[in-house]
Amino acid sequence: MNKINSYCYICGKPNADSDDHIPPKCLFPKRFHNSIPKVPAHRDCNSQYSNEDTYLRDCLTLACAHYNNIAKEVFHDAVVRSWTKPEALKYWRYLKSQFLRIKSPYPNSELFAIDANRIRAQICRISRGLFCYQYKMPMNLNLVLEAYMIEPSYILIDTVNLAGKSCAENSFKYLISIPYPEFVLGKTIICFYNKIWFQVNISENRKP
Repeated sequence: MNKINSYCYICGKPNADSDDHIPPKCLFPKRFHNSIPKVPAHRDCNSQYSNEDTYLRDCLTLACAHYNNIAKEVFHDAVVRSWTKPEALKYWRYLKSQFLRIKSPYPNSELFAIDANRIRAQICRISRGLFCYQYKMPMNLNLVLEAYMIEPSYILIDTVNLAGKSCAENSFKYLISIPYPEFVLGKTIICFYNKIWFQVNISENRKP
């Protein structure tokens, strides 16, 4: 693929020399990798997020493995295996330190706190990538993106199922609502494994 004059969705500069999968392909089994959207990116920009992709994968699949077969497959085939490697010991200790046990209001269950800022940053990056994929141009870097985990209404679920896009047997869904892409104000709804939902609000930077 010729990427001359293709703009990197991460830094917004031209001459992207690689593609980045949006969402990260590590979230899905290899048989789905060819169906995941790709957007232009510089190799240097893309490589900065490898560890963040891994952290997002581990957190999401750990949370969804009991509810979704795709998440379960990735967790057992990729996540658990990666944790057994000697070089992963330091990362596993870090990950374990983030999973702070919280008293759960639900019987026979446990809740864990994770690094929410890391997750939100990744969701915002995915939202930028989805915008670039849909509108064939990078999002203005001066725009402010804020990601929130949400509990979707039945209406929102139906809307995303009907009007949104998906990949990997519907284990990833999204809907971009931006009336005027040239101004890029709106929101993105993202769902992982039919279980975890995020809303990303896109607004202008009003700071002086």
